[in-house]
Amino acid sequence: MRTFLQASWAVAAKDLRIQFRQKSLILSMVVFALLIHVLLHFSFQANPSAMQQMAAGLLWLPIFLSTLLGIGRLTAIEEPEDNWEGLWLAPVDPGAVFLGKMWGSLFVVLFVEVVSVPLFFILYNPPAPQSLSLLFVCLLLGTWGYVSLATFFSVMARASRLGDLLLPILLFPISIPLLLAVVRLSQMALFPAMPGQEWLWLAVLGAYDILFTLLPVLTFEYLLEV
Repeated sequence: MRTFLQASWAVAAKDLRIQFRQKSLILSMVVFALLIHVLLHFSFQANPSAMQQMAAGLLWLPIFLSTLLGIGRLTAIEEPEDNWEGLWLAPVDPGAVFLGKMWGSLFVVLFVEVVSVPLFFILYNPPAPQSLSLLFVCLLLGTWGYVSLATFFSVMARASRLGDLLLPILLFPISIPLLLAVVRLSQMALFPAMPGQEWLWLAVLGAYDILFTLLPVLTFEYLLEV
């Protein structure tokens, strides 16, 4: 297990060094998220009541779309030098390669959230969260599950010439339970809700994260052979 985690961290550290040296993809994702926030702010400024009802969706939409924009590029950094073959031949568990790619993408998306989430509170001026801890757990688990699923489908789609178009077609239908869970939990964290209901959605979110982390780890060997 220690060797598995060390190999995963080595892959993640490599990807992060590349992205923070180039900076172009991270900046593109941050700017894209900011633009979506600004556009949505002007759209809902005239109707505060509608904005309040859709606050959780407004929080997550820039995160989901900026992740979709960047995740394909994050996995495609292995393409120019055909590094996928080298990763496949490396003397480590292929599942560790997937976990490392997912961790690298996760840190980039969390960096985007550090900018996007405060901007949400600045632009829309919602009330202080009723449960800051629930909002934090929701952001962490929701991002983990979405990035894990997006990384898995991004690697799967790379075998097709229509990879960039195929990714959202694969990703959105499968991620519907996760999207529902994070929006409901965010709504509960931002505004009063029925007590006890959050545990149901946390269970859905936790089960979803476990399933779509273990499944790619166990099957990633076959994806690398494609």
